[in-house]
Amino acid sequence: MYKDATKSLEEAARLKPGNTDIIYEVGVVAEAQGKKKEAEKIYKETLSYDPTFKPALKALDRLNSKNN
Repeated sequence: MYKDATKSLEEAARLKPGNTDIIYEVGVVAEAQGKKKEAEKIYKETLSYDPTFKPALKALDRLNSKNN
């Protein structure tokens, strides 16, 4: 189902570029698949559009706490 989710989110991102909710959800899918470096990059991309986007900030904190 990750493949379908990713495909749908990529289409949504094409339709609404820069939408922080969509970008963040792409990161959630990557993280759920164990792609932590990719998820981190995507969460940071989310923050490039909105530096105060709390879900992405929390996700980065979560990833960083797992690495320590």
